[in-house]
Amino acid sequence: MRQNFARCSMVGTGYYARLSVFPVRRNAKKRGPRRLPTSEVQARLNLKNSEKHLADLIHLNFSPDDDEVNFDYRDGTMPGSVEEARADMRKFIRKYRVFWSKTTGRPKTEFKYIVITEFSKAGRFHHHCLFTGGISGRAINAMWNAGRVTADFLKFDENGLRGLSHYIIKQRIAYRRWMASRNLRKPAPKQSDYRLTFRELQYINEHPEDVGFIESRFPGWKVSPQGIVTERIVSEIREEAVEGENRGEGMPFAEVVLYREECPYFERLENGGIRYKFGLGPGFQIPDFGFPERGGGN
Repeated sequence: MRQNFARCSMVGTGYYARLSVFPVRRNAKKRGPRRLPTSEVQARLNLKNSEKHLADLIHLNFSPDDDEVNFDYRDGTMPGSVEEARADMRKFIRKYRVFWSKTTGRPKTEFKYIVITEFSKAGRFHHHCLFTGGISGRAINAMWNAGRVTADFLKFDENGLRGLSHYIIKQRIAYRRWMASRNLRKPAPKQSDYRLTFRELQYINEHPEDVGFIESRFPGWKVSPQGIVTERIVSEIREEAVEGENRGEGMPFAEVVLYREECPYFERLENGGIRYKFGLGPGFQIPDFGFPERGGGN
């Protein structure tokens, strides 16, 4: 009997993480010819992967002490093309990075950004940005002489800023998903073939409401609200009986969004509301918690 085991891949991004658990056959038969997905399916996959990748970059590089800044153009300053709009923002960032360094006393190499340039249905360009914090919105506005600027600190909750990354990526009218500084830390997924058993993967797939089961096996981590996605992967090799039970046409798969229990970015109130936190200090470093040790449970 061929044995299946569960492979865990965890993308840790500071106080947030994405966990994927999928089955692997130890003695798989030779694979058949690879069938490429349709263009529509591939487009959906690309969109979803872009959204995940952007959220990972944000969580690993930005905190509540950093800023979400939006730049608009007033009439008479509107660029004539997307190339001109991007050139505007690149020029602004070069000037702003120098100003930021002089004002905060930190080296220019510590300044990070992610910029999304969009073109609305009304025919107007605007820029949606994440900047390393330390400068007031009024000062940023004084430097941008082409239109209005709105700025606020980043607001994280149990899902981090996944809602923001979803908003950014779903804007299909955007000319480009994003452009970013080269000094962003890159997520490094870590894998383990013994972190969870195949039986545990089956249980998660069949009982996604049991968040305590996952949390008991990943001490220090909490499952984000609606943070468990399960499905069954239809393999090219039809799944046979697993330990005497017919599991259907697909193999179990689970993806889980996690956050650290001691996350300093927010606080849940007794009435169910949320209090966002900031003021972590210029020396704050987003930690790397590594691959957690296995917790209790059978």
